[in-house]
Amino acid sequence: MALFAYNLTLAPVLLADGDPPRLLPPSASLPDRGPPVNVTSEMRALTPARWAPVIAQVTAGTITFNWSGIPEYVTDGVIFPSLYAVNVGYAPTNPGDWIPPLPTNVQDALDNLAASGGGPTGPGHFLRDFSFTDVPLSPLLLGTVSPPNLIPQVVLLITTPFNQPVLLEVGRAGAPAELMVAADNNPAIVDSYSVQGDMRYLAPTALYLTLIALGVPPTAGNGRVIVYLG
Repeated sequence: MALFAYNLTLAPVLLADGDPPRLLPPSASLPDRGPPVNVTSEMRALTPARWAPVIAQVTAGTITFNWSGIPEYVTDGVIFPSLYAVNVGYAPTNPGDWIPPLPTNVQDALDNLAASGGGPTGPGHFLRDFSFTDVPLSPLLLGTVSPPNLIPQVVLLITTPFNQPVLLEVGRAGAPAELMVAADNNPAIVDSYSVQGDMRYLAPTALYLTLIALGVPPTAGNGRVIVYLG
C-alpha cells in the first residue's frame, strides 16, 4: 500500500529527507491537513538515521504520514498508522463469524475481514495485535492457512517496548518458531521486523504467536504480527 505525507501548516514544507525529498503543499485551512503526497518510493530506502530528521518534523507537528493500508515495506524504527484505522466502536452480531480476537472497533473489523480473505482464491493475511497481558495466554491463534497458500512474509511490529525479556516466535503447533524465530526480532526495541520465505503447507494448518517470558513477566509492551498469504 502507499505511504502518504501531509503538510500540517499553511506554508509549503520540504521533507527533511527522501530520494529525493518532496515538497508538501500547504493546508488550505487549519486544522485540515494539506493534500496527500505519495512518497512510497522516495522514503523506501531511508535508514533509521535518515528517518530521524523527518520524525523531528512529525514531532514538531509540521507534517504527518499515513499508510493507505497494510504497510508495503518496513520503515526502520518508525510506525505510521493506516488511513482505515477508524476507532469507531463495533460489536459483532455473530462472534462466531470472526477470527479471534473479536473486533472492538471499525479498524479491528476491517483488519479481521482482510485476514479472512486469505483463502485459496487469492492472497491475504492474518493480523493480530498483542500485548504483555497475552504472555500467560500464549500461544495466540493467528489463523488457519489452507492449501495451496504459502507464507511469503511475516512482519512483527513492536509499538511499545517490552520492559522485561520476552521471546516472540511465529509458527505452528510442534514447530512454534517455524516462520519467525526469536532472534529475528527484539521486543525491547520499537521497530518493524520482517522475515521472507516460501513456506507452503499441504494441509490446513493453524498458525500461532508464542510469547515466552524469560524470568519476571513484563508489565508493559505492545505489538502487532502480520502473516502474509500468497
